[in-house]
Amino acid sequence: MSKTQRNYKASKIKMFFFFLLLALIFWFLTKFSNKSAATVDVYLAYTNVPEAVMVSQNNLNEVSFNISATGFQFLSYKLKEPTIYLDISEKYTKGDSAIVYSSVELIKVISDQLDNNALIQNISPSELKVELDLLSSKKVPVTLDADISFRDGYRLLKPLVVVPDSIRVTGPSKALNELNSVTTKLLAKKNVAEDIDERITINQPSNVEINLSANQVEIKGEVEEFTQKKLTIPIDIINLPEEVNIKLIPKEVIITFEVAMSNFNTVSTSNFRIVCDYSLSSEMENYMVPKLVAQPEGVHHIEFEPKRVEYLIFK
Repeated sequence: MSKTQRNYKASKIKMFFFFLLLALIFWFLTKFSNKSAATVDVYLAYTNVPEAVMVSQNNLNEVSFNISATGFQFLSYKLKEPTIYLDISEKYTKGDSAIVYSSVELIKVISDQLDNNALIQNISPSELKVELDLLSSKKVPVTLDADISFRDGYRLLKPLVVVPDSIRVTGPSKALNELNSVTTKLLAKKNVAEDIDERITINQPSNVEINLSANQVEIKGEVEEFTQKKLTIPIDIINLPEEVNIKLIPKEVIITFEVAMSNFNTVSTSNFRIVCDYSLSSEMENYMVPKLVAQPEGVHHIEFEPKRVEYLIFK
C-alpha cells in the first residue's frame, strides 16, 4: 500500500470519529434539554435561628418531591444534593415552641432556591413541623480529672487550681436541669518535680446541643520538695474548774510532720495548738487524750506522741 493510500485511509477514520462525536454531542444536548419528571431529595438547613431558641435535633433534615426539569438540572442535582435554607426568623414569634411550613410554603421556598421554572409536586412530608427548644444558661463548676504522681519527697504546696473554676453553659432548659458540672479530659503526669501549668480540654456534655462558654481551662499548681520536721508542743488544758489543779505527765507532745523546704524555718511551735479537754475525762481514768486543734497550712502527715497523757490532781 502506497503512502498516499495510507494517508487517505487514516483521514477517513478521523472523519468517521469526528462525525460520531458530533452526533453524540447533538444527542446529548437534545436528550438533556428535554424536560422529564423524577424524584429529588434535598437537605434542609435551618438559618437565622433567634437567640432565645435552638432547633431541636429531632427535626427532619431532608425532604423529597417530584420535579419536572431538564436533564441538565437533574444531572446537577445528582452530582450534588441541593441544600434548601429555611429562615426560622421569618416565621418565629416570641414564645413559639415550634413553627410549621405548609406544602405551599415549602414548594415556594424550594422553587425560589432551585429554579423558578421547575414544576414541584408531591412534596414529602406535606407539612414540615420544626420543633424549637427554649434556651437557658447557667454557671457550673469545672471538675478536674487528674492522675498525678510525684517524685519521692515532692508534692503540691496547695491543691491544684483550675482557671476558670466554672463556666457558663447554654442549651435546652431540660438538658441544663440535668447538668450539674463539667469534667476535663484526664490530666496524667508521672514523677512530677516541678510546678504544674497545663491547658486541658473540657469534655463536651453527652447532649451535643449544650454549648460551653470555654473549651479549655488552665491547671496550676506549685510543687516543692518536702522534708520532715519535729517540734515539741506544750499541751493546753481546757474546761478545767478553777478549784482543780492538775499536773500532766508529760506536759508536752512531740509532733512530726512534713513541710516544704521553703517553709522549713517559718513553721514553729506557735503554729500548732494541742489541747486536753478535762470535761471529757473520767474519775475512773487518770489520763486524757491530746487533740490537735490548730495547725499551719502546707504541712502534711502530722503525727504526735504520746497519744494519751496521764495526770495528777491537786485539790
